[in-house]
Amino acid sequence: MHRETKLDQFYTYMRAHSTVEVVDLRPALFDARRIAPTYFKTDTHWNAFGGFVAGQEIVKKLPGLEPLSLDSFELKKNAEDGGDLAGMLGVKMTEENAVSLDSKTRPALAGDECKSGQKP
Repeated sequence: MHRETKLDQFYTYMRAHSTVEVVDLRPALFDARRIAPTYFKTDTHWNAFGGFVAGQEIVKKLPGLEPLSLDSFELKKNAEDGGDLAGMLGVKMTEENAVSLDSKTRPALAGDECKSGQKP
């Protein structure tokens, strides 16, 4: 049985009493965990992948914008120092859920040069 949270109450209230559209990111973040972790284990924040997923959901609600495809990025697991929860506990930990998204194709920037001296 699902217990109603304060956040659930907030969404219900806003939908009934406001014209401001609120976006519940929880389902997308939950579903994305099948691909990669969305939160740090030792921190109260999303990791880079969680931020990407949240950003995608927000962009979907904005007129005239298309979200970037996850296929455009390479997901990499990284080892990082523990986050704010580890700090609050006063312990040194390695964060296992650190994930980075590296662009598979980066657009050429002014000043970029190949080894041959040619512009990309």
